[in-house]
Amino acid sequence: MHRNPPKSNGGCFCVHAWSTIVTRSHRKSPFAGVTTAVSDKGDKAAEHRRERRQVRTAIKDDAEALPHPRGFGDPWDAAKDGKRRFDPDREPELLRK
Repeated sequence: MHRNPPKSNGGCFCVHAWSTIVTRSHRKSPFAGVTTAVSDKGDKAAEHRRERRQVRTAIKDDAEALPHPRGFGDPWDAAKDGKRRFDPDREPELLRK
């Protein structure tokens, strides 16, 4: 979409609809994380770091098998471990992303 500046109309400027309307992103379904944690990024990074460290050690020691990737981290131990449904009429601010 082209965003051209307002056109001059003999001294007054035309205001286009795109310059006055600001759209906001919003959640389409009323589900949010259970805790106040924003993301699981830190937990996931620590788990992958632990996995990579053990894989490097296993390769260096000529181990028969590498550790299984699912053996690291517990999803129930993460900061944000699930979602819940909320009432959008009572908590409309949770619909904002």
